[in-house]
Amino acid sequence: MNDRYMGFAAVGAALAIVATLTARPAAAPPASLPPAPRHAPVSCAAFAPLTALAAVTAMSSRDAWAVGWSPSRGTVRALTVHWNGTAWTRVPGPGGPRSHLFGVTATSARNAWAVGDSSGRALIERWNGASWATVAAPGGSGSGLDEVAATSARNAWAVGVHITARQIQPAIDRWNGTVWQRVSSPLPAGTSDGALFGLAAISPSQAWAVGYTFHRRQPSRTWTERWNGTTWRPVPSPSRGSGQNVLNQAAATSAASAWAVGYYYNSADQQEPLAEHWNGTAWAVVPSPPGSPDGGFLGGVSATSQAGAWAVGASCTRSGAHRTLIERWNGTAWTRVPSPNAAGARDSYLTQVTTVSAGNAWAVGWSSSGMTSQLLIEHWNGHAWEIMPIGRK
Repeated sequence: MNDRYMGFAAVGAALAIVATLTARPAAAPPASLPPAPRHAPVSCAAFAPLTALAAVTAMSSRDAWAVGWSPSRGTVRALTVHWNGTAWTRVPGPGGPRSHLFGVTATSARNAWAVGDSSGRALIERWNGASWATVAAPGGSGSGLDEVAATSARNAWAVGVHITARQIQPAIDRWNGTVWQRVSSPLPAGTSDGALFGLAAISPSQAWAVGYTFHRRQPSRTWTERWNGTTWRPVPSPSRGSGQNVLNQAAATSAASAWAVGYYYNSADQQEPLAEHWNGTAWAVVPSPPGSPDGGFLGGVSATSQAGAWAVGASCTRSGAHRTLIERWNGTAWTRVPSPNAAGARDSYLTQVTTVSAGNAWAVGWSSSGMTSQLLIEHWNGHAWEIMPIGRK
């Protein structure tokens, strides 16, 4: 299986999970590029899962989607599963060989989008209320999409990367109701490369994209961009310490309140969760509970108000295993909330979270035992998180 950022191994890049360890373009970036993977618990060993859920979105208590990939006929194919208020079931989709879905969003029961990659090219799928169908994606070979957000049937955004032989470039695509088109995304001054992993859209004139940038061999730093209705513009965001910093996901409830989460490396070269908040004027780091005595990371975030948000990821144990990590924002502080791990699994990861109401939220990811992996879906019922089964259709 090709590494999404193939070529990082030449400079000692550690293994990554979810988006980074799955198939991506054949062209390798230059060896001078530093590692900056998404959802990457690089302080512990991990392997590329053959089965995983990378993203989830919910419109109501009876309508939710989760996407990822699973083995099929000797290859890996894109996977979509749907919640109808009673059960999660797999729904057939058009994903071909070596295809993965990393992001999903929906504005109604008849309008949903899923994005990812297929054999080294960007993959975009649309749900019309009856079936999933592939929609033409810009970018060509070397492109992949990590997240999608929509405010209506005529306005949607998708972000990711375009990898060439010499550079990692950010990719931003927009749906205007008829076609997807590539939109200019300038890198911040003094940087040479960058990628966008997270996305949050409030309206046609308000959106955030987050990820990382770096310059040559220097450690990656956090990166946020804001859409003002006309152009995307870089907005300064803090990074912690002098090591790698990456933002994986964003969530916004208004022009004056947004979250971005990811990870950073502390002075002991240990990975730690990172949470940042936008107050309408500037981004600031907000203290986040340590993942564990041996590190952790945040992969997804969902917010309903300035006083309510969830963040999910994984923590690392002293034995090198991973356990689910869920944190809750109460308007004042982030606190860790107990979350279950798959029975018998050595590793359990959560990659994304979505909120329906104060008593209803979903988180998805995957678990593994040895070299096998399983889909993982957890539900918040207002009192506790519980693992939910997935059926077949």
